[in-house]
Amino acid sequence: MKIVLQISIVCFTCLLFTFSALAQNNTTSTSKVGHMNSQTFLEGLPEWQTAKKGFDTYMGMKKKMLEDMQMAVQTKAIDYQKRKEAGELSPAAEQKLVQEIQTQQADFEKAQQAAQADVDKKEAELTEPIRKKIQEALNTVARENNYTQIFDTSLGYVLYEDPTGDITPLVRAKLGLAASSGVGTK
Repeated sequence: MKIVLQISIVCFTCLLFTFSALAQNNTTSTSKVGHMNSQTFLEGLPEWQTAKKGFDTYMGMKKKMLEDMQMAVQTKAIDYQKRKEAGELSPAAEQKLVQEIQTQQADFEKAQQAAQADVDKKEAELTEPIRKKIQEALNTVARENNYTQIFDTSLGYVLYEDPTGDITPLVRAKLGLAASSGVGTK
């Protein structure tokens, strides 16, 4: 009876190991994870450089507009202060100037908010076609190489990466970019 029990325990243990190995095999064969560093090819795309220049120009224009508005508010406030100290303002004129400065300041703050929304919209407008192109190349590489998940190491969320899983060169090739010098992951 003791021998039958021992044989049963051994057989049960063998079955457990077999099922465990099969489960690991199934998990391993259905999941393939890769990683890439999008910054290594993003900067190499001519359309990214064009978009960056366009964005920088647009941003500069908005910045100049806001600086001009801010300068106008400051100039009016300084003029008000000088005239008040010189005793040139009647109470009614002083109240009118204060209201003008407050209105101008409120307009400036609204313009700042609108400019930020405009800048965000412009950035999306300029970068969305590029991001779509990269996503299409990434999807193609993932399908062709049977990846189930791909992480972008440039975002800094990968805790461990096996260099053999780096698909950056494949995506660069799909985008028609030359191979980068050195390792493209960090």
